[in-house]
Amino acid sequence: FFFLMIRRPPRSTQSRSSAASDVYKRQYVDSANALNFHFSDTGLFGLQISGPADHGSKLIQNLTGELKGLTNKIDQQELTRAKNILKSNIMQALERQGDRIEEATKNLKTFGKLTLPQYAQNVDTVTSEQVNAVVAKILATKPTFVAEGGVVNSLPSLDAIQNLVKP
Repeated sequence: FFFLMIRRPPRSTQSRSSAASDVYKRQYVDSANALNFHFSDTGLFGLQISGPADHGSKLIQNLTGELKGLTNKIDQQELTRAKNILKSNIMQALERQGDRIEEATKNLKTFGKLTLPQYAQNVDTVTSEQVNAVVAKILATKPTFVAEGGVVNSLPSLDAIQNLVKP
């Protein structure tokens, strides 16, 4: 779990799921993003939100609330929208020939075969139950908290954040 608070300009709402759009409805949210690094035996998932320091507690409450909301059944329309956004992001990330070659090389090194063509198909197989299970697993781990800029001493303590993410 990773929170980083800095000032950034807001992004367009057209390429967001409704959960992300709900976060951006708050006037004090400048940006919100997720990161994911996965390996065969472990991984790192993180959330990043930025906005004015005087709204730091609200930023964290909103972000953790949206994450906890993903432990509930996800509406099929919302899930389909999120899958389409992800597939579009994948295709955009592979537009350049050099990026496709790099990804193909990683496929061959990691899996011994080219899995790039199955990316969209793999995204389509994701279910609400799988998302719910992964989020529940993430929420069961101890979060790490990082803050930058502004008045960071006014932010909630790590213990308070841990209580926010408890199921």
